[in-house]
Amino acid sequence: MHTSHVISEAEHQLWYEKIKSDPKYIWYIYENKDLVPEGIVNFRINSEPYNRAEWGFFKNIHSKPGTGTILAYEGLNKAIDEHGIRDIYGNVKKNNIQSIKFHLKMGFKIVQNNLESKDTNSYIQFEISHTHWNIHKNHILLYINNNKLPVIDK
Repeated sequence: MHTSHVISEAEHQLWYEKIKSDPKYIWYIYENKDLVPEGIVNFRINSEPYNRAEWGFFKNIHSKPGTGTILAYEGLNKAIDEHGIRDIYGNVKKNNIQSIKFHLKMGFKIVQNNLESKDTNSYIQFEISHTHWNIHKNHILLYINNNKLPVIDK
């Protein structure tokens, strides 16, 4: 899930076609109240039965503030509660300060601070366990409610 270039629309489409039929992926598209796609969250399962997964998180750059929080909140709940994933991790480029702050806000912990990759970038690896999420998600829900963000209807 690492690239060092701007991803074209064609690349996005190829990636989406790949994950929607791959049983190792669990994915959700978040749509706003007008049914406009605002983002996608996906989990690539690395071990069976769903003990550990790498997450990917992409939101529309034109979406309203708070959309990312809602997308992450709903995605993490579904992955953990509905699919029984016990540990979720993600890698963030060291220079992506906004994503680093976001992962920390969502309750992720830094587990490795200097991952090297073949694309020559350094990454920070974040992880959250199901136990920690089940404690921390109440803080996120309070944040969502205090900021009057529209949670997905159940």
